[in-house]
Amino acid sequence: MKTINKIILGIGLLGLTYSCTDLEEELLGDLTSDFSVEGISTGGSGGGGDALTGVFNAVRNAGTANHGGYFSVQSVSSDEMAVTQKGGDWYDGGVWLDMHRHTFTPANGPVTGTWSQQYGSVAEVNNAITNGGLDTNQMAQAKVVRAYLHWRLMDLYGNIVIADGSGSSSQSSRSAVFNWIEGELLSALGMGSSFDLSGLSNSSLGTNDVKYRINQYSALGIIAKLYLNAEVYTGTERYSDAAAAAGHIIDNGPYALSDSGISVPNLGKRPAVSSDPDNLVGYAAIFAPNNENNPEIIWSVKYDEATAGGMNFHHMTLHYASQYTWNFEAQPWNGYVALEEFVNSYEASDDRRKANFIAGPQLDYGGNALVDLASDSATPEISY
Repeated sequence: MKTINKIILGIGLLGLTYSCTDLEEELLGDLTSDFSVEGISTGGSGGGGDALTGVFNAVRNAGTANHGGYFSVQSVSSDEMAVTQKGGDWYDGGVWLDMHRHTFTPANGPVTGTWSQQYGSVAEVNNAITNGGLDTNQMAQAKVVRAYLHWRLMDLYGNIVIADGSGSSSQSSRSAVFNWIEGELLSALGMGSSFDLSGLSNSSLGTNDVKYRINQYSALGIIAKLYLNAEVYTGTERYSDAAAAAGHIIDNGPYALSDSGISVPNLGKRPAVSSDPDNLVGYAAIFAPNNENNPEIIWSVKYDEATAGGMNFHHMTLHYASQYTWNFEAQPWNGYVALEEFVNSYEASDDRRKANFIAGPQLDYGGNALVDLASDSATPEISY
């Protein structure tokens, strides 16, 4: 079961005046066609620039890696992290404290906003399905993405509206939504009406390893997530089917755990800080900015600074003064924090603990002690 969980989890995860308000982004537009200028191109091996560009942009814009939407609601309500008040910052009407304590109401902005955000992205996918001139393979990919977005909604909210393009606005039970999602995924996988891996030969989805597009393995990963929690969704467990889907990926897919043989240059290395490694190796390489070819990644949402912005984990999590750690153009927000119990759930010798959490005295880009300029302490040096 540990191996299954690993594969499912993998389909699964700046100024001197410090201030902060509700920093929810408003994305105003997307690039939907290829362009190329010197040093920048939207093409390449990642699956960019085709009839599905808008479909996968819709996943990126559905709160996947930015503050205020799906990622925030899904994570702050867990035992991993919280958004805590710091002086006059980050209270935001108590919405994040309520989220973490599970005391939120239907009036909670992130809760209602995430609902609308997912359905907005579903509408974009439906438009591509109806008007995009998709071929058979592209249509299968788009329907998997639509099913995945519905899984997000069902997992978060329970009873939801199935927005399949028919125009119906009636709410369906969680079990009915489960059946619809399963049916969409089974169809794309060529399996007919029941989960049967022998039907994969009929699938319109391919098997090539293209990180930013859907293939048979990524669709199987999504259905494994669906089956893993089926007992909650429907009252009937589907663990054996989850294991079979994950097992097929492990045994047949072109993927492997990111072990000590996987290494990428550390783009965040500070020349004056000797403790910064030259390379990120193994587990740390999975989450590197230059992770686009990591063998453990089955399906990824594309982000880059030039053409696919919106991933702002560094802004969400780092201290205001961390602007000077890597000379960011903008100041981090000093918002999201890991819970002590979660950090301590890792053994001290676990490489994942070192890769996942910043600890100890903090240094700026030149190797000098980083200080909290808003602190009244006689020793304002920052040490986690």
